[in-house]
Amino acid sequence: MRKRWQLHKGQAAYREAAARLAEDMDIPPLAALLAMERDTPEEELPAFLDLEPPQYQSPYDLPDMDAAVARIAAAIERGEHITVFGDYDADGVTATALLYLHLSSKTPHVSWYLPDRHKEGYGLNMEAVDALAARGTQLIVTVDNGVSAVREIAHANALGIATVVTDHHQIGGALPPAVANINPHREECTLPFRDYTGVGLAFLLVCALEGCEPEELLPDYGELVALGTVADVVPLRGDNRAFVRAGLEVLNERPGLGFEALLRVARVQRRPLTATTLAFSVGPRINAAGRMGLAAEALALLLCRDEAQAERLAQKLELYNEERQQTEKE
Repeated sequence: MRKRWQLHKGQAAYREAAARLAEDMDIPPLAALLAMERDTPEEELPAFLDLEPPQYQSPYDLPDMDAAVARIAAAIERGEHITVFGDYDADGVTATALLYLHLSSKTPHVSWYLPDRHKEGYGLNMEAVDALAARGTQLIVTVDNGVSAVREIAHANALGIATVVTDHHQIGGALPPAVANINPHREECTLPFRDYTGVGLAFLLVCALEGCEPEELLPDYGELVALGTVADVVPLRGDNRAFVRAGLEVLNERPGLGFEALLRVARVQRRPLTATTLAFSVGPRINAAGRMGLAAEALALLLCRDEAQAERLAQKLELYNEERQQTEKE
């Protein structure tokens, strides 16, 4: 079926400039018009339109990345127990899965913790810190939370637990007394692009730990980064756009067991999978686990390596999503 594009009256102002851009870059005029209306900076247009490879920002340009890498490397070398402390939404779950997968390939002394939305609320809390201390945790690495946990991290310090914070949320006051605070919104951060997600920061931390460029590790972690980035509704510009593009390639070629099971229950097995698939079919089912049940079940699905178990967990997330939809209708 052919479609006829009806351009909004407000786009008239872009027509002349878009025509020049289309001629200069040898691209269709409509592509130039849409890119300009999205307010894409001119220097980002070649990567935005896939005319050249993306230029990723260096993980080490984020404040405290050196300190975070040094402390995590020391914990691995000394055999300390590391806990990845995440959040119950899709961004937090994918970030937890990504960092846990990487650390568990380096050390057996690693676990994860996702707070119960209904009983604990968001982020680090005193009871969770006490529980982790009793479990023998010596280093907490937060993903998608931690920047506001000043009291909780001071309490962890008093119990002899070190903390590395990775958080993309705005900073409301003093930074917590952590070994490292990786946050793109710190005043000393000079990166031109700062709209990362929690999973995006977790991925950059893994890149720094491995001493690799992002494009080298996206085949391994791209699907998780893409899902968390789209589900958190951040601007798909800069690194975010490149992460999602690479992740969608992985998903269309060889999705993991958990993703495949989730796509089946969501009835979106047709390819190609797009950002729309993640936003309206996959992301809501991951989020539903944290809202209606336990986010740990969504995390277990993303980490699953058994086909039968993956199917059971995916069906459970489908039921949570149906319950969420019914609750919203009511």
